[in-house]
Amino acid sequence: MKPFQTMHNKRIQWCCKWKQDGAYRYVYDDNKKRCIEKQLARVAKLGKISVDEPVVKKPVPVKKPVHTIDFVFYERLESMDKKHEISEKHYKNTNNMYKKHIKPYLSDMDISIDSKTLNKYFNELETTDSNKNKIYKLLHALFEYAIKNGYIQFNPTNSVNKPAYNNKTRALEIDKTNQIILTLKGIINMLSYEQCKYHEYYNMFLLLTLGLRASELIGLTQESLNYADSSLTVSTQLRKENGAYYLKLGTKGKLTDFHSRTIPIGSQYKQAILDETNKHKDAVSLPVKLNDEYMQNETRHALFIKNNKPFDYNNLTYIWKRIQDEYHRIMLHDDTKPTYIRLHAFRHMAATQLAEQGENIQIAQAILGHMNPSMTEYYTHLTASMMKATAERFENNMLHEMTSLNYGIEQAMNIDTMLNEQKGVIERRSHTDTTNDMD
Repeated sequence: MKPFQTMHNKRIQWCCKWKQDGAYRYVYDDNKKRCIEKQLARVAKLGKISVDEPVVKKPVPVKKPVHTIDFVFYERLESMDKKHEISEKHYKNTNNMYKKHIKPYLSDMDISIDSKTLNKYFNELETTDSNKNKIYKLLHALFEYAIKNGYIQFNPTNSVNKPAYNNKTRALEIDKTNQIILTLKGIINMLSYEQCKYHEYYNMFLLLTLGLRASELIGLTQESLNYADSSLTVSTQLRKENGAYYLKLGTKGKLTDFHSRTIPIGSQYKQAILDETNKHKDAVSLPVKLNDEYMQNETRHALFIKNNKPFDYNNLTYIWKRIQDEYHRIMLHDDTKPTYIRLHAFRHMAATQLAEQGENIQIAQAILGHMNPSMTEYYTHLTASMMKATAERFENNMLHEMTSLNYGIEQAMNIDTMLNEQKGVIERRSHTDTTNDMD
C-alpha cells in the first residue's frame, strides 16, 4: 500500500501500512522517503510480506433456489393468464380449488416433492372422488410445468395411484339412461303443441337435440344457417362483460384456439332456425371477439332473443326447469318438483341416437364437436355426402321416435285442458251460488 498522511502523535505524519505474518504493520515518519525506508527495513527484519502471496478463498457453496409448490402454482397461473390460455371462469375455479384443497397441505413444500408424500396426501384428503380426480389433474399439470422450466426432473404424480372416479353420467344404469332420453323426447313433443304454455321455446330445444352444448345454442346467430347447403355452422358462444353482451369466436377449447364445426341439418331443423329468424323483426346486433380483441366491422345477430336482449344462459336454465315442472305436472299430475335433468343430457341423447343408428365413430365425433386431439386425424377424410346422409337419418330417427309419443302427450294435454275447463265451470258455479245466497 502506498504511503499516506494521517494524524499521529498529535501531528500529521506519513504512514506505511502492510500485512505481514498474519498481522497489520505500521511505520510513521515526518518525511515520506524516510517512512518508506523504515517500512523496507522492518519488512527485511520480519521476513517476506504475506500480502504478496495469493490469497486463496474458500469456495462459498451456492444454494439452490427453493421453489415451493405455492410459488410454482401462481407462476404457472399468471403465465397462462398473460398468454390468454385460461378463461376468467377457469382461472377463478382453479385458484379456488388450489386454496381449498392443496394450499393448506402442500403449499410450503418444495416442488421436488416425492410420490410417497403425494400418496399420503391423497389418502388423507377428505373430499369427493370427483374433486380428488380434478386435484390430481391440476397437480400433474403443475409438475409438467415445473419440468418444462427446469425446476424438477420427473413428474411425481406418475408414481401416484390416480384417484378412482366414476363419471356419474357414464355410470348411469341402462334403464335410467333410457328413461331420461324418453323424458327428453316427451318434453320436445309437449313443446310442439301450440296449447302448451312454453310452445314458444320449441325451436330452441329442438335444436338442442342436434347435440349442441348449451353455450353453443345461445351463441347461435342468424348467420349460422347456410341456406344453400342446409347446414349449421357452430362457431360462437354468447358472453357478457360489464353488463354488455358479445360473441366469443370459437366453441370449446383454450382462449387462444379457434374451434368451429359445420353440421348438415334436415328440413325441420332448418325450418326451426328460419322461424326464429322471422320471429324477431328487430334483430339484436352483437360484436365479435377473437382472443379478447374485438374484430373490426364484425357484428352478428342473435338467433334467440328475449325482451330485446340475447337469450342468455341464466334465461335458458330457468326456463328449462319450468318446462320440466310443466311436463311433470301434465304427465304425472304431480305438482311437486321433479328431479331435474341437466341440459347436457340432450348431448348424450344425440350421441346415443347416433350410436343406435350404427354411425361411424368419426362422423359422430365430427357432429358432436369433441375436442380430443387424438380424434382429429379421423375428421380429415369425412366427406360432405357421408355427413349429409347421416344428418337425414338422424333427423328421421330422432323425430320419428318423438312422433310415436304424440298420442300419449296429446291425451295428457287434452286431459289437462279438460280439467282446467271443469275447474273454471266449478268456480263460476260457486260464484253464482254465493251471489244468490247474498240476494
